[in-house]
Amino acid sequence: EVGAYKVSEILGFNIVPPTIVKEINGNIGSYQQYINDADTYAGFKKDGITINIQELDKIKMTLFDFILESADRHDSNFMIDKETNRIHCIDNGYSATDGGGYYQTYFDQKTPFNDIKNLIQNPEMQKILESLKNKDTAKILKKELHDTGYYKDTTFKRLLSRYYYVLEHIKDNFITLNDISPEEVDNISEKFADKDIGEIVKEIKKLLDN
Repeated sequence: EVGAYKVSEILGFNIVPPTIVKEINGNIGSYQQYINDADTYAGFKKDGITINIQELDKIKMTLFDFILESADRHDSNFMIDKETNRIHCIDNGYSATDGGGYYQTYFDQKTPFNDIKNLIQNPEMQKILESLKNKDTAKILKKELHDTGYYKDTTFKRLLSRYYYVLEHIKDNFITLNDISPEEVDNISEKFADKDIGEIVKEIKKLLDN
């Protein structure tokens, strides 16, 4: 849960509510900020309420879940703010699963190419692209996720492999992940399985230098 929040913040998605590790009555677990006046997508559907989710948030969640290798993004695991219709990704514990079964993007309808191109110009998407392309991002991820013990070696290598894939496939600031299968995600995640983490960080920097 905390690892997912850190990925969200470091890469500029800002799609996961603030989450920390907290001890309560001798029990250690994750503690996440409560989102007022929001409900899960499943909750809205149960109440017969139609919610028009922003296309921008659909793209953000799809890209975030790919990088995170989310395996449990069903309609009860993201909330929608009743006032702004913005998405908040919750219950991220079953992510970075080391091949536990990537849950293909919840939004199976495709966003038309022109709409995506227009959305890329949105300041939020620009912030994400800037974070992804920042030469220091891989080192920051290593410091915040691997060195602190949130992600073990194998898990972190897989995350860096998916991050590398995204960098390779951003063409004119455009990338589509709608058709990617769990098997493909698993193969992509194994790209750097035999490399040292330090070497992978250098590979990412080399890619960004070119």
